[in-house]
Amino acid sequence: MRLPGYAFQRHEHWLDRSGTAAATPSRATPAEARPTTEEPAAAVAEDEVSTVVAEAWRAVLGVRDVRPDDDFFARGGDSLAAVQLVARIRQRTGVRLEFMALERHTPQVVAEHLAAHLANRFAPAAAPSVVVVKKGEPQSRPPLVLVHPIGGDVYFYRELAGCLPDDQPVYALRSPMLDGTAELSTIEEMAAHYLEQLTEFGLQAPFRLGGSSFGGIVAYEMAQLLDARDGYRPEVVLIDSPAHGNLPAEMSGEDILDYLFRYGLARLDFPVAELEALPTLDEKIAYLADKSRGTEFEEMLSAEFLPRYLRTWQRHGRAMHGYVPRPYAGDLVYFAHQEEIPEFPAGQARHWRRLAAGGWTEVPVPGNHLSMNGLPHVATVGAHLATTQGEDGE
Repeated sequence: MRLPGYAFQRHEHWLDRSGTAAATPSRATPAEARPTTEEPAAAVAEDEVSTVVAEAWRAVLGVRDVRPDDDFFARGGDSLAAVQLVARIRQRTGVRLEFMALERHTPQVVAEHLAAHLANRFAPAAAPSVVVVKKGEPQSRPPLVLVHPIGGDVYFYRELAGCLPDDQPVYALRSPMLDGTAELSTIEEMAAHYLEQLTEFGLQAPFRLGGSSFGGIVAYEMAQLLDARDGYRPEVVLIDSPAHGNLPAEMSGEDILDYLFRYGLARLDFPVAELEALPTLDEKIAYLADKSRGTEFEEMLSAEFLPRYLRTWQRHGRAMHGYVPRPYAGDLVYFAHQEEIPEFPAGQARHWRRLAAGGWTEVPVPGNHLSMNGLPHVATVGAHLATTQGEDGE
C-alpha cells in the first residue's frame, strides 16, 4: 500500500451520488492482485487465514460482525484505512498485499489471495503498473486510461470511476518509480514507457487518455506519440493539469511533507512544531516513521518507503518543468477548478487552449485543485465524460 497519489483535505465529508453523507467514496473493481513476500512474525496456517483477515477487519473498521462478502469501502474504509489493514495482515502473515489490485475488497477475496500465496509461495512481485479500476464493457465504451498524479499512485481515481456508467472501463497507470522498477526522468520517457505498458497489458485503441494534474501532462504527450507513430489521436482529458508557462513551483522534500500534512495527513496526531524544529529531512523522516508506528500511517511513513515517495514526487516535478508541449491536433477536454489554493496557479485553461489544434472543451468543476477530485465535486467530471464517447480523429 502506498501514500495517496494526491493529497486531499481530510476534513471534508464524502457524499455518495444520491447526496447522502457517507464515510467513504464509491466502490470500483480493480484487477487481480499479486502479493509480495516478507518474513512473517509467526507462521500462519492456511486454515487460519480467514481468522487473521477477520481480526484485522474488525480492528481497522471498528465493526463486530464480519461477513465474507462485506465490501471494505462500503463498511466505512478508505485508502488510509486500507493501508492499516494491509499492515496488520503483513505483521501476522508476512505477506504484503496490493489491496488496490484486488478484484473485490471483501474478507473472502482477501483470504483467498492470502491462502493461495501461502500455499503456492508466489515469488515477490512489484505492484502492477496498469491497474483495472473498473472493468466495464470495452465493447460498449472506449476505455478511459488515467495516468497517476505527481505522487505516483492511483487510489483516488476510484471516486471518478464510481461516477461513470457501469459499462465504462477505467484503467490507471501507476508510477513504476514507487517500486524502483524503472527510472524515468522526462515526460517523454514516461509517455513512451506507459504506452509500452498498455501494449503489454493488451489494451488497444480506441481509448481515451487523461489524468489529474501532472497525470494529464503525461497523457497529453502519450497522445502526441500515438499521433506521430500511428496517426491515432485519442481524446485527452486534462483534469486541472498545470500548463507550460504557468506551473506551480518545484518542491523540496520538506515542502512536500508540509503540503501533505496541511492537505492530506491531518489525522496523524503529533506536535507539528517538533517536526518543523528538526534540521534535516532525514531526521524528519525518522521522526515520522517513529510517530506513525502502530497507526494507519505506518506503511506510508516508513523510513523505507517515504524517501522513495518523496523522490518520485520530485522526479515528476522536475520532469514537468522540463517539458515543452507541442500543439495537439486531437480533441482536448479541460476540467478547471473554481476555487483557488496558494500552491496552484490560476488560469491554466487559457494556456492549454493555445495548444488545441483540434477540438476544445472546457468544463468548470466546483472545488479547488485538490477537492475537485473527490466527491461530490468529481461527479461533475463524471457527468460530462458519461455523455461522450471520446471519439478519436484520424
